[in-house]
Amino acid sequence: MSKSYDKLEWLLLVLIIFGPRLINLDRFLTADEPLFLEHAQKFAQAWATGDFRLTAGIGYPGVTVAAWAAPIINLAQTELGQYALGRAATATLTGILLLLLYGLSRELLGRGPALIGVGLLALDPFMLGYSRLFHIAAPLALFMTLAGISLLLWLHTER
Repeated sequence: MSKSYDKLEWLLLVLIIFGPRLINLDRFLTADEPLFLEHAQKFAQAWATGDFRLTAGIGYPGVTVAAWAAPIINLAQTELGQYALGRAATATLTGILLLLLYGLSRELLGRGPALIGVGLLALDPFMLGYSRLFHIAAPLALFMTLAGISLLLWLHTER
């Protein structure tokens, strides 16, 4: 395939992945997002002060989202703005992971199946909904999927 087709393919994926994830992130609030906001704030404070006891927090793997969002959430002027920035961080992380998944899937399955699979996954209601929240569910699911695809690629590669 030509390079322009390749660029168009990636552009299409970027639009499908990031378009629905990054709009209207300041319009709602869910019950468990305050937990993630507090954890991210404590995580940022821990790095700033060197008191790493503050990084232990919520009892399940929220450190990934906290570490990813910590540098930007305090840039907001309002608490709702902090949630919106946390959601933007989660949506961006999820989008990057989906693009990585496409790159690995393309190696394993070929262009067509990888594009269709990642496109459908990007628009899946669970994945789309949770990737718009300040929550670990969508990134964690994608990290596990990437680990599985990486294992399959490793097994498929001649050594």
